[in-house]
Amino acid sequence: MELTVRRSGAVSSVILAAVIWRYVPSATRVVSAHVSGVWRALRQDKSILVLLASIVVIDTVYRQLFATLPLLLHDAGTPAVAYGVLIGLSSVVIVLLEAPLAIRLRDHHASRVIAVGFALVAVGLAVLGIWPVLFGAALAVAVITAGEMLYKPTATAQVVDAAPAGMTGRFSSLYAAASISGMTLAPALGGVAYQHHPHLLFPLAAVVALAAAVTVYFTAHPAAAPASPPSGSTGSPSSASVRRR
Repeated sequence: MELTVRRSGAVSSVILAAVIWRYVPSATRVVSAHVSGVWRALRQDKSILVLLASIVVIDTVYRQLFATLPLLLHDAGTPAVAYGVLIGLSSVVIVLLEAPLAIRLRDHHASRVIAVGFALVAVGLAVLGIWPVLFGAALAVAVITAGEMLYKPTATAQVVDAAPAGMTGRFSSLYAAASISGMTLAPALGGVAYQHHPHLLFPLAAVVALAAAVTVYFTAHPAAAPASPPSGSTGSPSSASVRRR
């Protein structure tokens, strides 16, 4: 079993590498004004602070897909293999389509794409709250997967593109820290909520995701809109760093 898992991981990595090689263009360096200090740079662009906080929130509810959805399906009498198939198919779709989709959306307003992704996550979580059985879970996973493919690569790129000269790595780490914070909070908060109020968990998570979508949409900085690419570039700044979690 362990060998099979490792082989599956190796195969998916090779497929993802092929997809990125085929569809993702070479990165174009985006030069921002030099600012000394990460926190000073963040204070100059509060929309990035809002986005990072929103990523903590959305990843906390998005990852209920892995933290509490298995409990929901188990309590509904669904075979464990069904959950594995759902998540496996979701992963295949992400590997094959996320990078090409990100390239297709590179000329769209980044914050709007992120907000739509958040909203799709909210819709998927609401479906789980309304229809907590296997078919409802299948629909929810499909919608949430679509939302993930919209918000994750776009949000990653937006944070990295906002980095002043010499701070790209640190801004990338800030995004990773926000995402991992959500990953850490998801099982703890989700487990407690499911233990005491299982019927409220997913509707509440949907409301939280929708609130994050509204927040990102209405606090978007004008700089988040597509900009004219530099001379010789083939893409806008937000396409330079597509899909890096």
